[in-house]
Amino acid sequence: MTCYNKTYLHDPGDNIRLLFNREDDIGVLTISNHQSVADDPGIWCATIPLKFLTLDAIRTIIMAEEWYYAAGKFSSGILRGLNCIPIRRGDLRGLENPSLEEMHQRLNAIGNSSNSSKRSNKRKAWAHIMVEGRIYQSWRFLPDEPRLGKFRRGAAKLIACSPPSKTLVLPIYHRGMDEIFPEEKPMGWNLLENSQRIVGKTKSFLPKDGKRVDVYVGDPIDFSDLVPPLGYPFQETTDTTLLESITQRLYESMLVLESRAYNRGYGNDHTQDEECNQ
Repeated sequence: MTCYNKTYLHDPGDNIRLLFNREDDIGVLTISNHQSVADDPGIWCATIPLKFLTLDAIRTIIMAEEWYYAAGKFSSGILRGLNCIPIRRGDLRGLENPSLEEMHQRLNAIGNSSNSSKRSNKRKAWAHIMVEGRIYQSWRFLPDEPRLGKFRRGAAKLIACSPPSKTLVLPIYHRGMDEIFPEEKPMGWNLLENSQRIVGKTKSFLPKDGKRVDVYVGDPIDFSDLVPPLGYPFQETTDTTLLESITQRLYESMLVLESRAYNRGYGNDHTQDEECNQ
């Protein structure tokens, strides 16, 4: 990300510091788009100083259990130690599933997670969700349409069930990861009415070099007008209209960052940008 490729951080508010420089009673939920198999941890390794990427401080993320258990107990043990939580696709329990509940507990420092023996349970965690729920690369979209897929409601559920004054919601948009880990375009994809639904396949898990990635960090999003001071109980079904309102606000915030990313272009002056050199 920083040796054979270039990563630039666009963060005029210096909001990335909130991930590791905040009070213990403040949780952070970051949301981002999803362009490749290596967005996480690639983006974090390139934009956050390595001294802050400790096991106590790194993000908690949900990942598909087929990846989590790819190498059996070996991979699951390592990924659990790196704050990854497995989730089963199509879980019939919906948004109240145990994986999302564990993320909610960490975000709000509730109870004892399975990792608590080695970590402080008093500090609220940094949780991260790729809100599209799957990879959406640029080839799926027309040049003049938003390059964001449909947002899943997991992030909205976490926001609805967390105290808004004690939860920072930070939008992050990145451009260029799909050039480092491009997908193969299925035959006839451009003839289909909705190419966003096609299942893509990564060409190679060896990253391409000589590419550029731009990471845009927005301002924290306020939900105090939608969520009560203590949040809603997680185990109770959350009102669908509320989830839709929260999701729409997340989407609009990400669209603002996307417009910055694609209006800027790669050939323009980047004097205000910070090149990441980890």
